[in-house]
Amino acid sequence: HSNGAYAEAIGYYQKALQAGKGEKAFYINRQLGILYYLMGDIDKALLHLSRALKLSDTLKIPPFHIFPVYLNLGVIYRKEHKFVMGRRICKEGLKQINNKDKLKFERGSLLLELGENLYYSGDFDNAIKVLTEAGELLYGSVKVAIALGLLYYKAGDLEKSLAMFQEALEKEELE
Repeated sequence: HSNGAYAEAIGYYQKALQAGKGEKAFYINRQLGILYYLMGDIDKALLHLSRALKLSDTLKIPPFHIFPVYLNLGVIYRKEHKFVMGRRICKEGLKQINNKDKLKFERGSLLLELGENLYYSGDFDNAIKVLTEAGELLYGSVKVAIALGLLYYKAGDLEKSLAMFQEALEKEELE
């Protein structure tokens, strides 16, 4: 489906879902949720991603396979201006992958999404705390540095804001 033939891929996954049970149904629902999101069908995206989460509760799905579901749901809720749901789902995802050293990127990514949900809902203080933690896990992330720069600007701390934007520029040069 990477070539943009989303509708064709959805048809394939829908047929596979009819026969899919257990873990297979989890992965198919996860993919369908992502595809529907890419096609702009938010309701169906939420439906399939939520089904995948529900299935993961009863199956032994590895946390790093569940992580994209939480992250995609967090992004969708943020883009739909449903920040309370976005924060809730990110926090649930963080509980799933908490204290797992091998999942630092996944934890950092969920913290970044949680921070963005907090930012857009106007909770700047908590967004700064969460994004600072995300920055520790996602060392070198230009996106985290820019988000913190914006937050410090909104909070009126121009010195820290400029420092974060400078850091983002330096990181961008390294890439």
